[in-house]
Amino acid sequence: MRNTLVALAIAGVLAVLPVHAEMLSKQALPEKVSAQLMQRHPNAIDISAELKTHFKQDLYEITFKENDAEHTELYRTDGHFFTNAEKMASVGEMATTVGENLTAEFGQYFIDQSYLVVNPNGAGEEYDLVVNAGGTIWHVTIDRNGGIARKEKQ
Repeated sequence: MRNTLVALAIAGVLAVLPVHAEMLSKQALPEKVSAQLMQRHPNAIDISAELKTHFKQDLYEITFKENDAEHTELYRTDGHFFTNAEKMASVGEMATTVGENLTAEFGQYFIDQSYLVVNPNGAGEEYDLVVNAGGTIWHVTIDRNGGIARKEKQ
């Protein structure tokens, strides 16, 4: 009986740990999301997606190519378009607290990719980063105050 309770407790803890971000193909997207994407971008190719959390809601972050340009858009799970994610040319555009918080969390690191996600409802902005810390790749969401809102090991 005791072993069963311990096993159930361990399973419960594992169930609430963050799941690693998984890349999805266009075929793995819900039909409503895929239909909305193709309605907005009928010539989209090389489509991939990840389920992410921004502004406390689950969103599909979809990356695709159209007319030789790469785009990233976010869609709600019900299929509605949410916002664009703009690739940032310079990490220097972020608040200095972002760098301080990343250094405190990871020590030595460098940012492979950075995107700005602006809430269309006016509730601020977040940054979506891919961070390399000691050879380990992390997907990190930074809130509007520069704090680490979420981090997942790839």
